[in-house]
Amino acid sequence: MKTKIVTGSSKIPKYIASFLSVEILLFLGSFISFPIFTRLLDKTNYGLMSLISISLLLAATIGSAGLPHAVWRFYSKFDEQNLRYFKETMHTTTIAVSVLVIIVYILSSYMLYLTNIIGNKIFFLLLLVAPLILIRTLSRLELSFIRIQERVLASNIINILIRYGGLLGSVCMVLWLRNLFGYYAGIAIAELLILIGIYIYSKQFPNHLFLDRTILKESFPYSFPLIFTALFSYLLTTGDRYVIAYFMDSTSVADYTVAYNFCKYPIELLSNTFMYSYIPIIMKLWNKDGFKKTNPLLTNFISTYFWLSIPIIFGLSAIRVEGITL
Repeated sequence: MKTKIVTGSSKIPKYIASFLSVEILLFLGSFISFPIFTRLLDKTNYGLMSLISISLLLAATIGSAGLPHAVWRFYSKFDEQNLRYFKETMHTTTIAVSVLVIIVYILSSYMLYLTNIIGNKIFFLLLLVAPLILIRTLSRLELSFIRIQERVLASNIINILIRYGGLLGSVCMVLWLRNLFGYYAGIAIAELLILIGIYIYSKQFPNHLFLDRTILKESFPYSFPLIFTALFSYLLTTGDRYVIAYFMDSTSVADYTVAYNFCKYPIELLSNTFMYSYIPIIMKLWNKDGFKKTNPLLTNFISTYFWLSIPIIFGLSAIRVEGITL
C-alpha cells in the first residue's frame, strides 16, 4: 500500500497521525518490556545489558555510514533505471562499512579482554551481538527506501514487527537460558528473520554487489559527516553510563538506566513520529522545488515539535516518583 502525501494539504496531519499511532504501539512495547526485564534480570545483568546495548548502538551507527540519510536526500533525483544503481550502491557500501566495523569491534573487544578490562562473560556477549551490527544497518537502509516511497503501512508494520518480534524472542530466550546470552540471541534471531521478510516483501534480494562511483561520490560526502552528529548525540545522552560503570559498578548503571528510560520513551514517541513522517516529505520537496518552498514546511515542523515537547517535559517532571513506582 502506498500513501501519497500532498504537501501543505490537510492530508499531512493524517499522515503524521498514522505514524503517531504506530509510535504509541512501539512505546507500549517498551513499556511492556520495562518491568519484564527488570524482574527477569538482576541488577548486574541489567546494567551490563544497558552498556552492551549502547556499544551496539554506536557500532551500528558507524556501520550505517549515514546512508539512510543519503537515501532520503537523493532518492527522488534518480529515474527508474539509475534508481536501481543507486539502491545497489547503497546496499554494497552499507555491507562493506558494516563488515569493517564488525572487524574493528571484535578486535577492540579482544584487546579489552586481553588487558583484563572486561571478563569472559562480557567478551562473549560482545561477540554474540556483533552480527546485529550488519543486521540492523541493512534493516535501517531498507526501511529508509520504504519510507521515502511513502509506503506508510509497510513501514509501520515492519517497525511493529521489529519491536515486538525482538521482545518476544528475547523474553522467550531469557526464560529459557536465564541470562543475557538468551536476551541477545533472541533479538538476533528475531531481527534476522524480519530482515529476510523485508527482502521477500520487497522482492529485491541482494544477489550481487555493485558500486557506482559517481553515485557514491555524491552521496557519501553528504551522509558520512552525519554519523558524527549521531555519535556525539548518543555519547552525550548515554556516555555517562560508561563513567558510572567505571567509577561505580553495573548495578549503579541499572538504577540510573531505569530512571533514564522512564523519561526517554515519551520523548522518543514524539521525536520518532516527526522524524519518520516529516523528513521524507521535506527532502522530496527540497529536491523538487528547492529550499525556499520547503522552508514553510520545515518551520511548521520545528515549531510544532517545540510546542508539543513542552508539556511532555513538565509532565514527566511532575510525575517522576509516582511514574517510576508505577
